[in-house]
Amino acid sequence: IDRALRPDTEKFSRLFRRQYRVLGALEFLQTFSSDRSHMANSTAPPPFYPPIRASPNGPVMNLERFVDMKEKDHHNHGPGIVLSTPEFAGFADGLGIPLYRGQ
Repeated sequence: IDRALRPDTEKFSRLFRRQYRVLGALEFLQTFSSDRSHMANSTAPPPFYPPIRASPNGPVMNLERFVDMKEKDHHNHGPGIVLSTPEFAGFADGLGIPLYRGQ
């Protein structure tokens, strides 16, 4: 994991730094919907199970809310929290999951 989530990418311009949206499973199931329209040009067949939809009356597609990584204080209304690589490493470490060797 430490090679995939290298902390040295923090030296890049903010525009190119990795960000991670972290949310609990229950919040994900209550808020995520996908009609699979983003898979329109896929060469693989769609999954056998029905598309995920948070609620019958909710949106049929809101993937963009999960992909948009703008910070909360910049009008991000997406679920969960958005973390930088060092923040994500600290979050994981707090759960007892060290992301870097030697931790």
